[in-house]
Amino acid sequence: KTHRKKLYLLNNYLKNINTPLMKIQVEQLPKKMNIYTFDLGNSNVSAYCWTKDGVGKEISWDQKEFQNGVCVSSNVGKKNAALPIDTRYVSFNGEKIFCKMPVHYSKNLGVDRLLFALSIYSKIDRTNESKYLLIDAGTFLTVDLLGNNGFHGGIILPGRKLIQQSYLNGELLKGFVCDSPYMDHVFPVQNSRDAVNNSWEICLQALYQKLISENKIKGIYITGGDYRFQQ
Repeated sequence: KTHRKKLYLLNNYLKNINTPLMKIQVEQLPKKMNIYTFDLGNSNVSAYCWTKDGVGKEISWDQKEFQNGVCVSSNVGKKNAALPIDTRYVSFNGEKIFCKMPVHYSKNLGVDRLLFALSIYSKIDRTNESKYLLIDAGTFLTVDLLGNNGFHGGIILPGRKLIQQSYLNGELLKGFVCDSPYMDHVFPVQNSRDAVNNSWEICLQALYQKLISENKIKGIYITGGDYRFQQ
């Protein structure tokens, strides 16, 4: 799902792009040349290979054919991955327009949030004033607002695993932490194990209800490694 953000970017915008992001004419690439996308997050790194017809597959970092393709990277984690020398890095420096999408945010916007928004912006009906929530549940949880007039920013929260790790500081609570939360998110919770493992989901339910009500949200898009806990 993460790499499909980049695939939308490549398919929909590289053909006519006129910004410093990248200057590649996809239709002019040799038939056997592939596009490689690298996703460097805070916890995980991954790579995909895409053919010109949009078919993708996950690959390992030790592939030898990178020099025969176009390499694109989204990097929000530590810059320690051995990427090909000629890799194009998706970057954002506070521009008001990113690949035809208006951006209402400062220059320190993470490119993972930006690409997620761009992939959805390319699909929504922009003739009305509908608003959408974009939820990316990774190491950190980002909840952003997207409308017909572009990306409006949002909030950044600790992800599920970071919340779990915080309970390890409680001598009487750390024994209750489990990898998979119970899915019965009802307040009040009447035992400590469920109170620990359901707290994040109960708080998020209240948050989402508030955001949906106040912003008249039409739809919600979810991605990230912990997307299943958001549904």
